[in-house]
Amino acid sequence: MRKKLISKFIILVTVFLTVSFCSNAQGWGWKKATTVDDVHNFINGTGAYKKAVAEPKISAVNKGDNIEFYVFYKGYLNTTGNWGWKKSESVDDVHKFINGIAPYSGAVMKAEICSVNKGTYLEFYIFYKK
Repeated sequence: MRKKLISKFIILVTVFLTVSFCSNAQGWGWKKATTVDDVHNFINGTGAYKKAVAEPKISAVNKGDNIEFYVFYKGYLNTTGNWGWKKSESVDDVHKFINGIAPYSGAVMKAEICSVNKGTYLEFYIFYKK
């Protein structure tokens, strides 16, 4: 019985640490995410999240072979976020995408862009609204 209780406690602590929410008196909070899909769901209020966030600011860092995303946000929305995401491997591709230059169509209205060094190239993550 005690082993089961400890196991449930460890799972609860793991879930809490994975979510990693924090906020301060000025209304900004933050969340750590270990996948781009988790960031996407979080900012849109989809998947495990019930509300989209307002004013997301997104950064990414290398942690060994993994990427950690940090989403700083201010408040929540009562609607879904309608954010999309795209991965690019060049500054030119990012530039073309956000401006709607061929092969892309339609410039984006909002963009949060973060990048990580993959050794021989940069990897860009674009979170956008069209």
